Amino acid sequence: MKSFITPFVEQMVENYKKKNIPHQFSLNQVDGILKEKYLAVEENVSDADIDQESRIHAIKYYVITDENVLQRVFTAIEKIDFFELMNSSDQDEKQTTVEKMWTDIQYGQRINVILESMDHTYISGFTLQGKSEKLFHELNVFVGIDPGECTVENECFLHYLRSLVVAGYL
Repeated sequence: MKSFITPFVEQMVENYKKKNIPHQFSLNQVDGILKEKYLAVEENVSDADIDQESRIHAIKYYVITDENVLQRVFTAIEKIDFFELMNSSDQDEKQTTVEKMWTDIQYGQRINVILESMDHTYISGFTLQGKSEKLFHELNVFVGIDPGECTVENECFLHYLRSLVVAGYL
């Protein structure tokens, strides 16, 4: 079924092809992007608060706390949600380090990114601890897509295109 939307999607596909965006980003590429664009600080991956299943392939752990970065990675709706939560909760002064970390995440003062890799070269998955639609979509771009799946008939490719647009690649 063709509609007025079809040319737009076709143009996004053409833009994607022209930009020659990698189908998958290497750990080194992602490390550079997270540290430069998001001022992420790498922590010891064994310190990440993740479940055992995620820990199997966890290879890198980053923390983002820079206020200017956080200001730009949250949508207006996400910021309002954080504000509402901060105003409706009591802050416990006697929190453990892990509890404080999760409180900071809930209030939009921190984001954790844990990268997974099956081959120790490319990203195979991630855990995002914190609410940031923009960062979520950029991490999806890093994981990538198989070149053989890049057709407009493929729902996975359309989700990938969405991530490319939200993350600012298209």
